[in-house]
Amino acid sequence: RGVVAFNPCIIAGRPGLAQKEMQALTPEQAVAFITAAKADRLYALYVLALTGGMRQGELFALKRDDIDLEGGTVTVRRTLVHQKGGFVENAPKSKAGRRTVTLPEIAVDALRDHYRRLMAEGHAGAEYVFCNERGGPLWRSNVRRQSLRLILERAGLPGIRFHDLRHSSATLLLAAGENIKVVSERLGHGDVRITLAAYTHVLPGMDKAAAGRFDTMLATPAAG
Repeated sequence: RGVVAFNPCIIAGRPGLAQKEMQALTPEQAVAFITAAKADRLYALYVLALTGGMRQGELFALKRDDIDLEGGTVTVRRTLVHQKGGFVENAPKSKAGRRTVTLPEIAVDALRDHYRRLMAEGHAGAEYVFCNERGGPLWRSNVRRQSLRLILERAGLPGIRFHDLRHSSATLLLAAGENIKVVSERLGHGDVRITLAAYTHVLPGMDKAAAGRFDTMLATPAAG
């Protein structure tokens, strides 16, 4: 008696801190965002964020060996954070955070173009795939001010955080009917219940769509 079968800490936020509400792009907004991002030198970064659902620190930490263009995959092995004294590589947030994500063709093409850009800039040997114009690691604040904000303005979209691209990735997939276990694995969640808790707002629409599929499957053929 008194034993809790489910650990609420799995989905609980840090105590005492207000969690900023996540925002997700609609399919139309996602198209507008990607279109506006094409003019940015970090276009491939945004395509991976939106289609791969990776965290900002995971994207900033990617190295050439993590990406298989022929196989169309990217493997998350580390995250990059800035602390006092400089940049530090850490392990992913959980065991599930170390994962291989299959990329759509748009992301593979964007990465090929990005590699060509790095070659032209003289940064083909940069430590990280996504680097600044001097070949060094990216600063989150600079990406937000000098890149993301301008893309959103060009697209005519409301202000969102970089992390909202990850949220948008999951929301768009779930709304399209993708299996929540697949989405959870792409996000690197250690427990599918984390995904369920974060995306319950998408599930009612999925339930309605599921019911509609029975109408399609069991429809009586028209006479004649």
